[in-house]
Amino acid sequence: MPGRIDSPRSKGCHELIKKGAKLCESAEDILTEFEYLFPSSNRPATPNETGVLPALELSPNEQRVYATLDHEELSIDDVIQKSGLPSSAVSVALLGLEMKRLVKQLPGKMFVKNH
Repeated sequence: MPGRIDSPRSKGCHELIKKGAKLCESAEDILTEFEYLFPSSNRPATPNETGVLPALELSPNEQRVYATLDHEELSIDDVIQKSGLPSSAVSVALLGLEMKRLVKQLPGKMFVKNH
């Protein structure tokens, strides 16, 4: 229960639930709502899945940013410096990589490869 049923402060939450709102705890929760834009074929295979995934098409900037990342956390400033791209291009590339589930953003604008 998001709030007491008799509290006027809970009316907004309760109304959203009545209209079919869903709990959002991570970017994954949002992406599942846009399945038609990001089909499961673009997701990395889970341990329960088998088969070969089709190759993801990355833009040149996404390729460059992805190549700078590793399995250790990097700040966005470090990604900008290592990639040699402008900050706006790095931000766009990181967002694209996150939506393709190749990169994960951690607290403090830290980034890491997802697999």
